Amino acid sequence: MMTKHKISDIEKKFKSSKKVDLVFRSLVVLTFLFFILRTLELAISSYFGIGPDESYHIGLSKLYSENVLLVKNTEENIRYGLTENIPYLYHFILGNIIKLTSNNSIIDYRIILRIVNIVFATITVAYTYKITSLITKSRLVKLLSIVILTNLPMFSFLGAMVSYDNLLIMLSTISVYYLLVFTKSSNLKNLTLLIIFLTLGSLTKITILPLVLLLSIIALAQIYKNRHLIKIKGVTDLDITNLILIGIALFTSSLFLFHYGNNIISYKNILPNCTQVYAQEVCQRNKIFSRDEELTGNIPGVEIINRFHYFKYWKDHIYQTTTGIFGSKSLIKQEVLIVPYRIIVLITTIYLIRHFNRKSKSINYLILIVIFYSLFLAYYQNYRTYQNTQLIFVALQGRYILPIIGPIVSLISISLLNLSKNLYLKIIIFVMISTIFILGDYVYLKRNIPDSWYNKSQVSTFLKETNEIFR
Repeated sequence: MMTKHKISDIEKKFKSSKKVDLVFRSLVVLTFLFFILRTLELAISSYFGIGPDESYHIGLSKLYSENVLLVKNTEENIRYGLTENIPYLYHFILGNIIKLTSNNSIIDYRIILRIVNIVFATITVAYTYKITSLITKSRLVKLLSIVILTNLPMFSFLGAMVSYDNLLIMLSTISVYYLLVFTKSSNLKNLTLLIIFLTLGSLTKITILPLVLLLSIIALAQIYKNRHLIKIKGVTDLDITNLILIGIALFTSSLFLFHYGNNIISYKNILPNCTQVYAQEVCQRNKIFSRDEELTGNIPGVEIINRFHYFKYWKDHIYQTTTGIFGSKSLIKQEVLIVPYRIIVLITTIYLIRHFNRKSKSINYLILIVIFYSLFLAYYQNYRTYQNTQLIFVALQGRYILPIIGPIVSLISISLLNLSKNLYLKIIIFVMISTIFILGDYVYLKRNIPDSWYNKSQVSTFLKETNEIFR
């Protein structure tokens, strides 16, 4: 029989554990609230068009709101490029939101679109937390992963803007999560969800396709490991949920095959050039096409650096344009302020190399995803653009690495908080890293974003409009 003294000790530990859990949950909620409120503040107060290609996304979404389904290619729409042959999901969703709110809301539809993007970014944060939770039970590690993500300048800035990258990042992060869950459980439901989110991502932006390829290969390897699909848990016991998900997966897969299949059959390309659809003179009326035409060609005296040396320029620019802001408006940090981020990534890399374990499958999948996507982006996309234009930083932006930001911050958090087994040292490391990111994002942006980015009349208008709603 247990003594009163022992029972008292157990109760104290239990109560202490409950207190710790309450503190932890409160910090997670505060992290989410802080992120939502500050992105909402930026969405309401900043001029429209300061985000990367924001005017384009708002304009094309408005065009979708004026059509029943998709926007056909017409010469009148050439300012938006090929409206019919590009992935359309983001603008289709936003176009329908404009339709639904145009008659029922007095708030500027552009602010509503920005709020929708904040929702996308917040879901990305939630699934980054879930990815980290699959790998570790450590509360500190899970909390650190979302503190880092919500205080990464380009991510938090982009999250408040109208950009299809927000939906792409969200769908990519969710896809990685369901891949990891599937590799752990071999469950039909998780495989179906993976297919749904990968196909939806493919209908959002073409740059997800390398990630689709890699995640599909990993999933197929897992299926092969089970030898036959019939052995995957859930197949022999189909319930209504699985049947609905299979139906959705078949539908999204059909949309995927129709969209890309049509481009391949009609133009022998997954994304046709403007001149394959329109005459040259019509394409010249599109600003992006005209810009790319001017940039393509030989510049006398310019020597192309090799792939090995190119990586240094690529890596440095990625650091600059993720720890700062880069888009229609830019705010790049001085090198001395980027050094802490470099040190964090260096320590993470060394830790992952030294503690590599073939049995740690989830971590190894995250490492593989980060390496594969980074190299694909650097060499297949960015280096080829550099070869064509001879301009090293053309179309090279930190936001293009954000589809794998979930895996990156999970690996950083896991690595840094496993440097020591001492709880107090872990807390010190947590506080240090959190301070670096918070000071480098919210505090830095508050002090350095110029007043010209803000529209004071826009804020007062929004407040008046919301006041009308709650009367």
